[in-house]
Amino acid sequence: MAFISNASNFTLGEGVYNNVHGNLVNHTVHNHLYLSKKRYRAAIEGERHAKRRKLDARAEGGIKILREKNLTLTREIGSGPGYFLHSGGSKGRALIVKVFNRTADARQRLEATLKLTKGLLHPNILRVEGISSEASSTQFIAYNHGHWMNAEGPLAAALKDDLTRSVSLGFKMVGGLSAGINHLQVQEISLHSMDAKNFDVFLDADDRFVISMNSSPSQDMNPSIRDVNGKRSWDIFNDLCRQVLSSANRVLHKHNIERSPIDIFPQPSPYPGSPPFLHPDSTALDQTTSTDSDSPSSLRREFVWRQISKENQSLAAVATEIEFDLRLKSLTLKRMALADKYSAHRCAGYVREEITLASSFVDSVVVTHATPSPMEVCPICCQPVSFNEKFRCICGDLHPGFHPTIKCQQCENWSHLHCVGAPQQFTCYFCEPRSMVPIYFVINMFRLCRTFNSGSQASG
Repeated sequence: MAFISNASNFTLGEGVYNNVHGNLVNHTVHNHLYLSKKRYRAAIEGERHAKRRKLDARAEGGIKILREKNLTLTREIGSGPGYFLHSGGSKGRALIVKVFNRTADARQRLEATLKLTKGLLHPNILRVEGISSEASSTQFIAYNHGHWMNAEGPLAAALKDDLTRSVSLGFKMVGGLSAGINHLQVQEISLHSMDAKNFDVFLDADDRFVISMNSSPSQDMNPSIRDVNGKRSWDIFNDLCRQVLSSANRVLHKHNIERSPIDIFPQPSPYPGSPPFLHPDSTALDQTTSTDSDSPSSLRREFVWRQISKENQSLAAVATEIEFDLRLKSLTLKRMALADKYSAHRCAGYVREEITLASSFVDSVVVTHATPSPMEVCPICCQPVSFNEKFRCICGDLHPGFHPTIKCQQCENWSHLHCVGAPQQFTCYFCEPRSMVPIYFVINMFRLCRTFNSGSQASG
């Protein structure tokens, strides 16, 4: 021990020794000369794998190469032409994985999509986390962040539960899509051969809408063609908003009826003596929404997109205005009540709210309908609404207005419910045997005809 304590130049191998104080010390030399052959080979192999991963990353322009065995797919959240979308993760990170179909051009589709999205940094655009290797049997792109589902799911849930939530989430969609597409235009991404079908829209837990782009080798992605005036970007923005809102309607109601946005200015009635069909005042709205509007069986709520011409607008201005209004929580929209002039179907208790959204709060409106539209299945009577339903009542009115109606079982004409009572099986005065039409019906019809003819002659 004295020799060891006084020595200065020597090397100890692995083993257990007594130090100068007489205590046992386990001394391990960190030198590969003393490692076993098995551990040495494992270390060399690990270095080779690390170098190979670095070379693969450099070959793909800095994009990570992800292995299939490191991915965990939890559920399918959507699909598109030639691919499926899944939520999943890798090493504790939440991902959205786009898996391309096993076709001959799968790798080409991946590279074309990667060319569009690589290097884009924006909060409303999905960022690429990694891709599969070229030798992989399944080609995929993984996007980072935990955007958990397609946008139409949360929008449909909002439609079902809450009007205020529906309006708020709808305008967040407008702001997010306008900001994301504007960034693509600023970055000079070629959009001339793209449309709304080339985009997927997602929503995260913070109500932030993000988009991802898809491409195929067959598309002409000529970078020399630029969207200088923003017209193509504006068209894609409108089409994408309409597509997402229509998908939300379809998810909730299991079918979709294409509706045109109404004119927000009141229209006069073509029939003399009858009220206008569109009521911007609160009185008409209260009359319409007071009939069991909270019942899921009677309330039908939908999104409608109003396309505004571009003119001097820009997507950047739309995104800024929407974000400013959302921060101020100024979500109060105009409300109107409307009765469909083409249908006499007026089941008591029917209410349909159309949340008509546009690129600004000024052009948006919530319209409450008292009547189902043609081609719609009425949730009250469970009967499809046709285009040729006619109105004929003993009161002599030519139009039912906002009053509930009931259909005759024989002639299938509709009459005011308050004029005939509320029978279970209704047969009108014109079809019931040995019944006499009330005299005031004939008098009212005569007066209305004279008024209508005099008005036509005066206008002529």
